Amino acid sequence: MGANKYSLIEKVMQYYKGGIVLEIGMERGEGSTIFLNDFCKKNNLEFYSVDFDPNQLLSVQSLDWVIPVTMTGEEFLLNHFKEKNKKIFFAYLDNFDYIHDHIRGHQQIIDQQKRYKLYGLDMDDDNHSSNRAHLLQTVLIDIDFAAESCFFLFDDTWRWRENEKWYGKGALAVPYLLSKDYKIIEKSHDDYNNYNGFVLLGRGY
Repeated sequence: MGANKYSLIEKVMQYYKGGIVLEIGMERGEGSTIFLNDFCKKNNLEFYSVDFDPNQLLSVQSLDWVIPVTMTGEEFLLNHFKEKNKKIFFAYLDNFDYIHDHIRGHQQIIDQQKRYKLYGLDMDDDNHSSNRAHLLQTVLIDIDFAAESCFFLFDDTWRWRENEKWYGKGALAVPYLLSKDYKIIEKSHDDYNNYNGFVLLGRGY
């Protein structure tokens, strides 16, 4: 994601009315988990970071605030979060890698697909699994866990101005949220294959 857009949590903190911060997809060198760890510690917000790959725990072992969880985001929300009786204020959904057209078939992508398969996940070339995962996580949060003020930030997500369709990780999740009265607060420019695409949506502010 370009320009550290996870820092947009600073923009919406003024609307905080309770709830925790959730990151699905721990950072892989871009700094999101470190930033959110420090921000949440400073503001005394409970912070969970979830990733299916146990190797990612190495990237957060030096952090002193985050609660790391090794499982898929869907499994966490379906089977583990409900018992905590908590609501979600800010959800940064940056999991399940998205395969852009220009890198499809590259060795790096093939290696990623093999890694996903080790954990029973299908990183398909058409990105259907990525779209479905983000939609399911979004629906679960919206229905069961949304705080009074609730915000979603999607990485690798953009709208193409010529047909006004959404693409990327949040291609299904963003239209769902818009149908539930969430509003776009900030987004990347509308373009086809926007490799730095992002969108921030919120409700209750």
